[in-house]
Amino acid sequence: MADQPHSQITELASDRRPLSILTKAWVFGLSFWPLQIGGWAFFSLLPLGVWLTHVFPDPMMRLVFLIRPVTGFAITCALRPLCGWIFSKKWNLGVLFLFSLLASVIIGSVELLGTLWIASLLGVNWDGPQTHGLVSAMFLMRSGLLFLWFVLYFSLKNLRQVVELEARTRKAELQLLYAQVNPHFLFNALTTIMEVGKENAQVVALTQSLCSYLRFALIQGQGQGENLHPLREELDALRGYLEVEKARFQENLEYRIEVEDAAARFSVPSALIQPLLENAIKYGQRTSPRPLRVKIAASLSTQGPEKEGALLHLTVSNTGSWIDPRDSTSLGSGISNLRNRLHLIYGEAASLRPDPVEGMVSVHVTLPIKP
Repeated sequence: MADQPHSQITELASDRRPLSILTKAWVFGLSFWPLQIGGWAFFSLLPLGVWLTHVFPDPMMRLVFLIRPVTGFAITCALRPLCGWIFSKKWNLGVLFLFSLLASVIIGSVELLGTLWIASLLGVNWDGPQTHGLVSAMFLMRSGLLFLWFVLYFSLKNLRQVVELEARTRKAELQLLYAQVNPHFLFNALTTIMEVGKENAQVVALTQSLCSYLRFALIQGQGQGENLHPLREELDALRGYLEVEKARFQENLEYRIEVEDAAARFSVPSALIQPLLENAIKYGQRTSPRPLRVKIAASLSTQGPEKEGALLHLTVSNTGSWIDPRDSTSLGSGISNLRNRLHLIYGEAASLRPDPVEGMVSVHVTLPIKP
């Protein structure tokens, strides 16, 4: 069993398969701006051809066609922040499709009316035989291009998030596999300690608590992607962690866990409480008067069975004062990594908010319920 992590590390570390087509694109720097500029530059070939071939004799009409890529570029640049906000809300595909279609029709209509108004100021005559049906074609082209832009934007945004989550998962799995090499030896050593110290109840209890916590820590990397598990599983493991810390600090540490049964049943990402609890004990020991008091609390915003739109509220608090993350690399990276991971899974629906007050530091986490 001890050799298994080594073989898994070798296999995972040597896996150089591309994560997705978007990964290859990033190698060549194909982010938003290169695609945005390149796409509209390619589209400008059409009005440029109209201008050079004199399809329409009126130069003002040709000018109207020529400025279309410029207006399209400006409009889609302005739409980017709105689309980014919409994507962060985790709308489903059907809602995104309807939004894209409706927005394309509305914006295309407004843009066409503005174009016709500018053209009339330039003296363009739309009543000739060559312009018959041209207005309808212009509307379809404008709306169609906008709809295509929406589809490409949301598709590439989704691919980017999938690739980022997959890359972070692979990196975390590799780190966890490296961490498993010594813990497997540690498990064997702890088993031996329990056998030797069977007559000492405290030694057996603490060793079992540590084993329970380590066992939960080791299985964190076995899942894929979001890797959700019931909140109760992590709480049970952290009770073992707290018992070991209690034996270490004795009367200088007190802890409470107040979690509703309904909240404990719902699935949450792996290692949700663990980094917050470790920070609470580590930095609370520096700033809190004795004893350090730590509390874990969780509840639901609605009672009863699972309901769409319900929220899980989790708080880890400790006595002491807030340490600025800029003054502590491990504190800043721990909270930042957790916040980024929650954002990848839930988007803007999740939040992580530190709340330092007089003599107390709390970190509040809010998650949408995932069955």
